[in-house]
Amino acid sequence: MCGGIVTSFERKYSKNTGREFDIVTVEDLEGTFEVMITGGRVDRYKDEIAVDTMLTIYGKLSVRDEQ
Repeated sequence: MCGGIVTSFERKYSKNTGREFDIVTVEDLEGTFEVMITGGRVDRYKDEIAVDTMLTIYGKLSVRDEQ
């Protein structure tokens, strides 16, 4: 579980399937991180996620090297 304030929100579409997914950038006291929202969750939460709103996130964590 983690949480923070949404600093950016972007809706994208898969090149392979055409399905939509969201990339949300969240800032907390330690820094920023990105969250990918896929599948039925896109429709379920599309009206609740906006810049400057607070989120609590439950899910799988995937850590990648900094780019």
